[in-house]
Amino acid sequence: MVFVSCDKKYIMVLGLFIVCVGFSFGADWPNWRGPNHDAVSTETDWNSAALKELSIAWESEVGIGFSAVSVANGKAYTVGNIDKDTDVIYCFDALTGKELWTYKYPEPLTPNLYDGGCNTTPTIDNGKVYTVSKTGKVFCLNADTGEIIWKWNLPYKKPEWGFACSPVIVDDLVVFNAGTAGIALDKDSADIVWKSEDGKSGYASAVPFEKEGVKYIASFGKDSIQLVETLTGKVTASYKWKTRYDINAADPVISGDEFLITSGYGHGVILLKLGAEGLDKVWQNKKMRSKMSGPVLIDGYLYGFDGSQLVCMDWKTGNRMWVEKSPKEGSLSAAGDKLIVLGETGTLSIVQATPERYQEISSAEILSGRCWTMPVLANGRIYARNAKGHLVCVDVQKKNEALISAANMPTAGADWPQWQGPNRDNISTETGLLKQWPEDGPTMLWSADGIGHGYSSPAISGGKIYMTGMIEDEGRLTCFDLSGNQLWATDYGAEWKRSFPGTRSTPTVKDGRVYVISGTGQVACFNADSGEKIWQVDAFGEFEGQYGIWGIAESPLLVEDKVIFTVGGKKAMVLALGKKDGSVIWTTAANGDKNSYCSSMSFDWGGKKIISNITNNSIFAVNAKDGTLLWTYAISNFFSGRNRGAHPNTPVVKDGRLFITSGYDVGAIQLQLSPDGTSVKKVWTNPDFDSHHGGFVVVDGYIYGSSWQGNKDGEWMCLDWETGQTQYEHHWKSKGSLTYADGMLYCYEEADGTVGLVKATPSGFELVSSFQILLGEKQHWAHPVVCGKRLYIRHGDILMAFDIAG
Repeated sequence: MVFVSCDKKYIMVLGLFIVCVGFSFGADWPNWRGPNHDAVSTETDWNSAALKELSIAWESEVGIGFSAVSVANGKAYTVGNIDKDTDVIYCFDALTGKELWTYKYPEPLTPNLYDGGCNTTPTIDNGKVYTVSKTGKVFCLNADTGEIIWKWNLPYKKPEWGFACSPVIVDDLVVFNAGTAGIALDKDSADIVWKSEDGKSGYASAVPFEKEGVKYIASFGKDSIQLVETLTGKVTASYKWKTRYDINAADPVISGDEFLITSGYGHGVILLKLGAEGLDKVWQNKKMRSKMSGPVLIDGYLYGFDGSQLVCMDWKTGNRMWVEKSPKEGSLSAAGDKLIVLGETGTLSIVQATPERYQEISSAEILSGRCWTMPVLANGRIYARNAKGHLVCVDVQKKNEALISAANMPTAGADWPQWQGPNRDNISTETGLLKQWPEDGPTMLWSADGIGHGYSSPAISGGKIYMTGMIEDEGRLTCFDLSGNQLWATDYGAEWKRSFPGTRSTPTVKDGRVYVISGTGQVACFNADSGEKIWQVDAFGEFEGQYGIWGIAESPLLVEDKVIFTVGGKKAMVLALGKKDGSVIWTTAANGDKNSYCSSMSFDWGGKKIISNITNNSIFAVNAKDGTLLWTYAISNFFSGRNRGAHPNTPVVKDGRLFITSGYDVGAIQLQLSPDGTSVKKVWTNPDFDSHHGGFVVVDGYIYGSSWQGNKDGEWMCLDWETGQTQYEHHWKSKGSLTYADGMLYCYEEADGTVGLVKATPSGFELVSSFQILLGEKQHWAHPVVCGKRLYIRHGDILMAFDIAG
């Protein structure tokens, strides 16, 4: 990633860039004990001295309980009990604390020598939230909406203090440390994959690890630790560890082939080593007796609670290095070489992780009452709560000399997750944007080069930006955080290298996965957080697709459990692949037509979900359920000239009417759908509005875009949606692409790369502000994107982000 500073304004922006990094989404905490299940955050860029001047970002009441906070994709999740009989799963905007949704279900408070409430922490994975209640009710919810996907009950008797095993995701399984040695479900269907014998459950959560390529969990049960093959549930090693009251609650700590377990009530700690004969004791003592909060391992030293005091121990020998009594019986996590300690009475402390002595860096009293729940550091914030349900978010971002505030950062949840935005209509729901730009344009926050050449636009979801580009004829998918830092990049096969080489397809992001279609017809799916390839299908080869002279320019459409691709092959016209594994769900019979560079859209009409697109010869619609062809409408029905088969503008449907426009003098047509959606008839045509590949928007009953007009400069036009009558034709530089947000059109003309801010009004083309894109090379063909109060422009192998917040 290269930061570009062209003049004084961009030198000033460098300071802005530094602060933007402070709330990146690269250090999420998506489950109990963090991303690596070891209570250690991957956060690096935070201020450990921040508690000297306490800054509370936000607070909320979340009900009684001990559920910690999980943070993923700009959202924070926890669970609490209200009215003594109802559990509530909460989802907040992690940046502002705004409550986004809740899910309630009946659950008794059941206090038992303590406050009661939920013992477990939500787990976030691939756009889903997994939780388990005290009595064993398991829920899988949509992470964005809170809608229930499935629910289930653990088939074991509730232990005395209720289930405390937070869900753990391992590949396609969700695992619970319940029963004698755990139980695993298919995370998508809740089908049981394996289960251990009935028996009293422990209170720790399963800890995943891998040895010699085989995945395991360490299951710390009521009277032993057991190592279990995750795929089969087979117990491969165990060690007896019987504790008074059967309370083994602190998660095991794993380092290589060594396993450390510790329990309270006077029991102690033991280090075990896995050998050919099983688990053998290395050392054992009573110098660390952790009742609930598990210890953390940093640079060969163990930090954790011994009853009501914090201690440091040598991992190899078990020797105690120091003792500190002030936190009492609290909890802790860590980041780098820093401990984050929440004392039992509500004092939050940042402590240097060193065996030499207890060395406090900063501290502040943030809570009162009983505080047993682990503090969580994620993206420059520490989240902590007490048993009564008072949740506090503390700002520990680094404070730099800067000219940008948190208000300039995109709102968590502001997404543009696919081609032409959330609804595939090129309309942004952003508000509060600048109505006029400075004379030299809005401030450029950052630019990132090296993404590879192409014409595709960014997809933005969950605090991450996804771009496709071509590098040495290969397609590359790159993921950035919102500050322009590259998080990962992965190749997905050959891209289009003939006429106008480069990528065309914009990624589609949903439920923790990213889908792409290459210029040669490869369809691929990747993990949105890591870039790991999940599946890839040579759809064009398998169904004998037929290339146009500019390759494939279709962006994936997701409909329910399907990935839609208009393959235009000899064996199929439209193809639906399974989102999960890329398997073929259905095909629409081939009719001889080819792919025409257009991306599909979907809509509900006549009691069915319908998919519509354009081939080289026809507009068509199919039933999303089974791929049945509902109707076709030939281009020749309204255009008598030479049809070049290039129709790249995605259709739009409103109130039962479908609109398309195409360049090369084809023009525009509006069709009326029959009540059942199985046929169409022409409403009107306008031969002058022949948008090349810049798209269009429909706003308040009017259509805006630019025309082709014999491949000349073109005109910027407005049409009446109802009648098709031209409202204005205006010459401004050249034809181009556009998007809409907050009453304004963002027009990006292709001749010299000028971006214009234009009022969306049928009375005339009213240009308010403009500036020129000076970075990048070749054609200005990528469509602009407005998301999170930013304007994103891609030119060649460079992506730029401009601040347009009002």
